Amino acid sequence: MKFFFKISPVFAALLIASGLSAQAPASDFSLLQVHRDTLTVPADTAVLTLRVPFVASGTDSVWLGTKLLRRNREYTLDNARGKLKLLRKFPPGSLIVVTYRAYAVPLLPVYRAVPVVFFRQDSGRAAGVKKSPAERPSAGMRKAFPEVGQLRKSGSISRSITVGSRQGLRLDSGLRLQLEGRLTPDVRVVAALSDQNTPIQPEGTTQSLQEIDRVYIELQGPQFGARLGDFDVDYGLGRYGQYHRKLQGALLQLERGPVKVRVAGATSRGKFFTNRFRGEEGKQGPYQLRGEHGETEIIVLAGTERVWVDGERMVRGENNDYVIEYSTGQLTFTRNRLITADSRIEVDFEY
Repeated sequence: MKFFFKISPVFAALLIASGLSAQAPASDFSLLQVHRDTLTVPADTAVLTLRVPFVASGTDSVWLGTKLLRRNREYTLDNARGKLKLLRKFPPGSLIVVTYRAYAVPLLPVYRAVPVVFFRQDSGRAAGVKKSPAERPSAGMRKAFPEVGQLRKSGSISRSITVGSRQGLRLDSGLRLQLEGRLTPDVRVVAALSDQNTPIQPEGTTQSLQEIDRVYIELQGPQFGARLGDFDVDYGLGRYGQYHRKLQGALLQLERGPVKVRVAGATSRGKFFTNRFRGEEGKQGPYQLRGEHGETEIIVLAGTERVWVDGERMVRGENNDYVIEYSTGQLTFTRNRLITADSRIEVDFEY
């Protein structure tokens, strides 16, 4: 990340003037160095630049030959920047002599931690002008922070064609892009961008899921974290303090010593609903989940389900308690969890 700031010449001149006024009267400029500039009147502009800026007010004299020019009638002077503007038209090539006193201000006009990169326009190619190379950070900075400014990119593009006996030709496409790197030595950025035009959901046959539809930008620092896009909120405060949601919005986390603060503002990605029903004797599944109005054509958001049997929390996975088909909303229990007519089943999910 590049930082730079600009020091106003007017502000710097005021600071120096105020400092000198505490030691000497405002009209006493005898301690200031005298400068004498000989300038040539150009043909294309009426502005001339003095060699030294921060001119002391009232110490300037401008001569054209033996004639003393009048300030604010024949010329104006920007004391802070040392810019002399001619208010009359003088013959090009005429010599103008300027004498003045200036403050010795050891300041550069611009200060920055990393050099700013400027690019020349492509129009120079037609005239045979080579493009100037980008200005890179110094070797010392690259050695001290080798990862700063380097983003690792990965992703994929998918295309699919669907043809059926009762439907026409349909083209589906998808794009995934992931970025990761460091903006500064202490700040890391992670981004996942997705443009999916497909109802594909992860398989609910394992305990952990790898979702393909997350879109977010995340910043991670030593004492803070910020995320914009998709994120999960998972609070387990006892049996009656359970809160699990997949949200879209902004999340901010601050940590200072033992104090941790987490603030989120978001909306739910789907609609939350609960199914309660009894099992069937000898039937492990599939059990069809239903929406708020009894509809069965639903797509369950991956990882949002919480399954309880007789008050006991079930674990997803073929080697655990159940598997789920997210695209159809069908739940099947494994042989590790036998279902009878007395089994009380409760499923919380978003769709």
